[in-house]
Amino acid sequence: MAFDIEINGQKIKLTNEDVEEIYRVQEREYRLCDARSAFQNRYEDDDTFEPIYGVTVEKLAEDESFRNDIVDEFEGSLDCDIPETTMWDNAVDNALFEKFCIPIKQRIFEACDDPNFSLAFDRPLDKMLSDYADISVVISVASRVYEPGMDDKTLWITAVAEAFEDERRTPEAVFIEKDADSGVSVLDIEKLLSYFTSHEEDEDAATELVPVTIDGDNSTAFGFMRYDVCDRLLGFRVENGTPFYNAVQKVLNDMSLETTFGMYDFENVLTKVIR
Repeated sequence: MAFDIEINGQKIKLTNEDVEEIYRVQEREYRLCDARSAFQNRYEDDDTFEPIYGVTVEKLAEDESFRNDIVDEFEGSLDCDIPETTMWDNAVDNALFEKFCIPIKQRIFEACDDPNFSLAFDRPLDKMLSDYADISVVISVASRVYEPGMDDKTLWITAVAEAFEDERRTPEAVFIEKDADSGVSVLDIEKLLSYFTSHEEDEDAATELVPVTIDGDNSTAFGFMRYDVCDRLLGFRVENGTPFYNAVQKVLNDMSLETTFGMYDFENVLTKVIR
């Protein structure tokens, strides 16, 4: 079957294939417009978008390649049982993740580039972010924890720490740094105690703590160490002049020695310093 149309006085004959191709081209144009609207409606009021993805919503909305990606995702998941707005939202999120997954992963690795990372977690970062699902979780957490003015390093460190909270290692000693002329509050003590958990193999020893105070040049570290660790590794030698005391004091006096997650290996004692 053929169609005869007239454009500016000129008659043109179109086959079914011609009409189908014209229809698909026009449909694509309409969907590209829909993709822009779906993306803008989903993210234009999201203050966390630019800090996380490194580009404004306005600029990305003008990216024709990105809009085509959204349409591809939409057309690839058409389902009459799913509302169209939901399909567009899913298409936007999928296209966004595919476009920025690798760059964001690189930014996460740069932010968490710390030789002491393994002290804070049971797995190294490359194992924690071994697949797309892990990165997606970190991005989701980043959108929740972001605060105005937060720099890139702080954003991704915070997001990783919260996303993998269950994999964080339990320290054997925890200190909170305070000004030399101030004391610790009840809230400070509660925060310190919250880091200690019972160990099934020796519950009594794990829940007994030794209070430790270490003085720096301009600050003091107040904290606790597990009783069994203090006995087994240090022989209860934590006073001024001992190797453990000196190691903590060195960090108090030199901010450049601070690690990303505040975790240290002092005389084989896994130690956290809260600053």
